[in-house]
Amino acid sequence: MVNRDERLFVIPSGSGYSCLGFDVCQDRINRLSPELSALGHNVGKAPRKGTVAQYNYLSDLQEIARKQNEATGWRSKSELTSELIGLEGRRVEIRHQWKSGLVETVRFQVGKSCGWIPCHLMIARRTSSGGGAVCLGDIQSVRIVR
Repeated sequence: MVNRDERLFVIPSGSGYSCLGFDVCQDRINRLSPELSALGHNVGKAPRKGTVAQYNYLSDLQEIARKQNEATGWRSKSELTSELIGLEGRRVEIRHQWKSGLVETVRFQVGKSCGWIPCHLMIARRTSSGGGAVCLGDIQSVRIVR
């Protein structure tokens, strides 16, 4: 289902729903399609933003990535935060700015999820068993704390 007012795809999930914003969907397409093209996959042209075709196109790209991983062990870097590549396992302090203009400083242990399209994780402490995906504004600085 498409919620044009909120600019979201609303996806049935179990007994509830999940949502994916039109802009996030397009951003994922913009990062994943060049990776797959470089591997020789014909990914075609992305459909117009905010259409069911756009959401289906992203799903198709993710399926191509899954099959590429299954065949070769390749893993996408499209969902990794470029400033954090190589800092997995380290504690960092990041200063970043949200689109609203708010500047924030956060500290966390850098983790990385599993799967064929991994993302970086914000792990609160070394003893934590997991964390959420890194979701920050424009990163201004990264400092290794320990």
